[in-house]
Amino acid sequence: QLARAVLDQVARAGPRLANSVKQRPIPSRRQCAEFLALTLAKSYFSRSLTNIVVAPHETGRGVLPAADGRHFLDTSPFDGSIKRGERLQGFEGCDFLVDAVELRDRAGLPFEAEHVDKIVASRVEAQLATGRDVLLHVLDCSKTGLSGPTRAMAADIAASHPGRVMVVVDACQLRCEPRQIRSDLAAGFAVMLTGSKFGGGPPFSGALLLPAAFSERLNHISWPSGLSAHSAALDWPARLRARVAGSFVANANIGLGLRWECALAELERYFAVEEPLRNKVAKAFAEMTLTELAASPKLGLVDPGLGVNPKARTIFPIVTFDDRGVGVSAEALLNRMRMPQSPSDARPDHRRAFYLGQPVEIGPWSGLRVCLGAPLVNAVADQMQAGADFGAAFKPLAEDLRELFELWRQLATEVSNPAR
Repeated sequence: QLARAVLDQVARAGPRLANSVKQRPIPSRRQCAEFLALTLAKSYFSRSLTNIVVAPHETGRGVLPAADGRHFLDTSPFDGSIKRGERLQGFEGCDFLVDAVELRDRAGLPFEAEHVDKIVASRVEAQLATGRDVLLHVLDCSKTGLSGPTRAMAADIAASHPGRVMVVVDACQLRCEPRQIRSDLAAGFAVMLTGSKFGGGPPFSGALLLPAAFSERLNHISWPSGLSAHSAALDWPARLRARVAGSFVANANIGLGLRWECALAELERYFAVEEPLRNKVAKAFAEMTLTELAASPKLGLVDPGLGVNPKARTIFPIVTFDDRGVGVSAEALLNRMRMPQSPSDARPDHRRAFYLGQPVEIGPWSGLRVCLGAPLVNAVADQMQAGADFGAAFKPLAEDLRELFELWRQLATEVSNPAR
């Protein structure tokens, strides 16, 4: 009975996500979703394939090898004998070329959108001119809040070269509205999602959504046998599973289904909150974060020009400096923040650990990220539903932010001056 209950949970995860965007997903994780997109593009195109990825260091570890059809870890859900860096079995002889486009210059400053569009368009045209087909990524939101190339440019270039360019939107941060995902699918773009970023679900919950027209044109899926190490049969909708020319080693990935259940529970609650309130929480969160940064001379906000607007930014990448202006190790800071703090005279009750976004390289710097997610918004909405006004409902989150930055300022000194 327990096994049946678990499988029922897994079976529900796919349709529930599909109902929100009107398309059946193929569950996975970010890098595995890359494998899926690569497999489908290879099955759809007849020529050699160039995979154009955007800001790989701001999307996820292992994205570049996955984009080349290579294992990104030494383990997988269904095969413990794989080796990081090796091509998936069945991809060994494929002519894949990975071309990475950056959104920042070497100093870490973001390029203008027009510049990114021009670079991407020229690279796509160059690859097409050599007789190769192209899998083109559009990054909806990076780890630091950047995006590119524009969807308009991607749509234009795909329309100019029908049957030669497949566009996939990397919306893994999930910091866009469902209507944007529906719009992307209607435009003929595939969409990658994860539930573990903004959604607040457990790690390793991802999905690839396919536009209906693409699914209908895909009559045959050339299945690399190595993909069975990552993808189970029930990950695939029945009509696509029937077109797979190969076999699966597992029927279901129960852990993946349950992780999606957690993420979907938070997301369903979040989108049940009225949009004006969601925006109000985001704006208050952004304004308070900027206020704390202004009181923290050793902390520098990356891309301050993005500013705050009614639909406020929800990712704040921050670089930490010591007394000499030298960057402090983001990894060392993160490790200290995750450890319960010892009582001190300054804050005798301070014993909490804090979890921030993973370190990200920004030009020569390494930064940490303060991020607003669906669970934090839901917590405010719950308090208001219980009768609190906005100020009282937001107060616990405000106190968390104050305590975080107080700890951050303290650790910035300790990490850069370990002898003290």
